[in-house]
Amino acid sequence: MKNSTTTLHIKIDQGFKKEAEKLADTFGITMTALVNMSLRETVKNRRVVLEDTHELRDEIAEELLQADEDYKKGINWSPAFNSVEEMMASIDKQK
Repeated sequence: MKNSTTTLHIKIDQGFKKEAEKLADTFGITMTALVNMSLRETVKNRRVVLEDTHELRDEIAEELLQADEDYKKGINWSPAFNSVEEMMASIDKQK
């Protein structure tokens, strides 16, 4: 591939652009470098790789912590059921 450059104009959501700029900054690279690396990898491998870092939103993490505390206290949880009938009987018993 020739070592010449050209300009690429794309339209993206402003919020997404700011997030991408922050990400590039954490890696110590420019947005141009980030886009170039991504495109280069896509062309080289002829595939797009998407990864999820599994970071929880704060409110979800708080809910999980609360659920764990409730479980330890024996509140706000139900036992496992072997059938729908067992589950429905348990629900009816609580009414």
